[in-house]
Amino acid sequence: MSVDCRCHGVSGSCAVKTCWKTMSPFEKIGSFLKDKYENSIQISERIKKKVRRKEKEQRKVPIHKGDLVFINRSPNYCVEDRKLGVPGTHGRECNRTSEGPEGCSLLCCGRGYNTHVFDDSKDALGEDDDDANIVKYLKNLMGEGVKEALKKLTSDDAASNQKVDSI
Repeated sequence: MSVDCRCHGVSGSCAVKTCWKTMSPFEKIGSFLKDKYENSIQISERIKKKVRRKEKEQRKVPIHKGDLVFINRSPNYCVEDRKLGVPGTHGRECNRTSEGPEGCSLLCCGRGYNTHVFDDSKDALGEDDDDANIVKYLKNLMGEGVKEALKKLTSDDAASNQKVDSI
């Protein structure tokens, strides 16, 4: 919170001064909290009678009023942890062009990502060719035995002149 004041009076004199408290801009609060988080200090719970000497880099760090402290580290939300109920980010869709939380650079946690391009073109009759694209995509993913079964299924389907929604 900050205090803003305004003077009231003839020709800019400050005969009456009015002051009020205002919230700081959201961006300023956010950067303040982020700085506190990035400089937070991990502490350990003290257990009487079981005092162990800490390693040199873990020895006491002076904690000042206003410092942010924590006991347990936050879980890694990038990796699945069923015990904690964290689903991880593997297999999620991301937006390649976004810099926000839905962007691939953040959501994929540095693992990289695959881009799939689907063709929504029309066939010679002007009808959507989505079914053929899906079958072609699945054939590439599956083994030869499944390809033969799909070929037989599509040829039987063409002979009976019926449309079958399979797969």
